[in-house]
Amino acid sequence: FEHTERNLGIVGIDGLPPDKDQGFGRILLNQGVNMDQVVGLFFKDWTQLLEGGRKVYNVTILPTADVNRNLAVTLVWTDPPSSVGAKKPVLHDLNLRVTKENSGVYVYPNGLDTFDSTNNVEKVVINPTEAGATYLIEVSAKTVNMAESQYFALVATGEFIVTNEAPPPPPEEKKKEE
Repeated sequence: FEHTERNLGIVGIDGLPPDKDQGFGRILLNQGVNMDQVVGLFFKDWTQLLEGGRKVYNVTILPTADVNRNLAVTLVWTDPPSSVGAKKPVLHDLNLRVTKENSGVYVYPNGLDTFDSTNNVEKVVINPTEAGATYLIEVSAKTVNMAESQYFALVATGEFIVTNEAPPPPPEEKKKEE
């Protein structure tokens, strides 16, 4: 539940996790399983990227959304093992960034102003959002050199609908036995 963390509330440590002082912070389970608020939940698991590959997912904030609720997006992947004491321990470098459609302004993960090439857990938080606006969530593979491809998981929460994914097919009806 890295996606639901909050500041630990320790005096002298400000800002949202993840960071070097509080790790991934305090986990709020009710935020992760959507128990007490109207929130969109979007996730992809075991999604594959080749080196140089890119996937984009669109979410549109509901026209009636509380724009002070976060649009939060977390990308994770299991990286191949690195050498002990390696200067760059992450071998497969995936990247996450989010932009409001047609704005040209990108929000990068983990509080950075560029891609994060150090961690295999990356999180973007946008607050406030804009009611009715479409946000593009982009995952790309800069480096995948220890295997043919890299699998990742992605989760997003906020008051949105996914606008570029086909809905799942309806369940098949079971035929009644005569």
